[in-house]
Amino acid sequence: MSSIDTSRIALCIPAYNAAKFLPRLFASIKSQTMAFDEVWLYDDASTDETASLATKLGARVVRGQKNIGCSGGKNALLAQIESEWVHFHDADDILHPEFVERTKKRIADSAFDALLFDYEQVDEVSQQQISRSDFANTDILENPVAYLLRETVNNGGVYSSAMLGKVGGFDDDIAVSFNEDRAFHLRLAEHGARFAFEPYIGCRFFYNGNSMSAANQVKCSKANQEITMRYASRHPGEYRQQIIDQSWHNAGVLASYLEWQAADVCVDFAIRQNGRTPNDAGILFTALCYINGKWAIRVREKMIRVIKPQYRQVKGTQL
Repeated sequence: MSSIDTSRIALCIPAYNAAKFLPRLFASIKSQTMAFDEVWLYDDASTDETASLATKLGARVVRGQKNIGCSGGKNALLAQIESEWVHFHDADDILHPEFVERTKKRIADSAFDALLFDYEQVDEVSQQQISRSDFANTDILENPVAYLLRETVNNGGVYSSAMLGKVGGFDDDIAVSFNEDRAFHLRLAEHGARFAFEPYIGCRFFYNGNSMSAANQVKCSKANQEITMRYASRHPGEYRQQIIDQSWHNAGVLASYLEWQAADVCVDFAIRQNGRTPNDAGILFTALCYINGKWAIRVREKMIRVIKPQYRQVKGTQL
């Protein structure tokens, strides 16, 4: 039977105007079968009662004087904690009850730098599950860099404070701030972090159309591409196919929002990586890409809007 490790685990919550969500989150914190050793909240210059309410609910609060964003808040909290392990959690999401206990059992049993829990995404209104992760059926343990170039992993894990110090925490550059989770996990993989996963849904993320990611798909895709290009620059020639595939994917997303300049950047970059066509494109689109990739994404987008307009519930109608 698994033993319980005595290492300390800190919970770090970056928050901005999150007072309405905190009772739900802290109810899930208090329902843990084993308590966190530290609970911290960074109040990113909120204009509501986030700081005072978090204090009443039992958190140690760091109050920011100006808004610095989620990554900056996480780094500010990382500088405060004393625990050997840390979990970062958004204020509008919740934890499932065995999160801490399962973490301590795994720390006692095996060596790793990042323990990823499965997580689920649930619609805020209907409470229906939209998706869930399943790390057991991925190659993240065999080749974390390749996996993390293809996929974005949310902050549903527990991380070694020592490893986070080694990688410098989160990248707070505004160019990647709308996809900081992807940048963070990829940075861990680049520095040789040992990954493990726990087959238990540790976190529930709520989908809300007004959330930062849902309401800013263009910025998320631009940040995704910036992260991809920066990795390629740091490691020329490595994981070229994953980089090409991700660039074409980003081009398609940006095209769906009629963000042609940004989409063209993605296409140009893919072509420079010897990816003249997407790896999984149909015959017609592949042929168009051989003629002109930028022209191809415009033709495809126009066809989608004419033939299947229900797939394009986005602003803008002019190509």
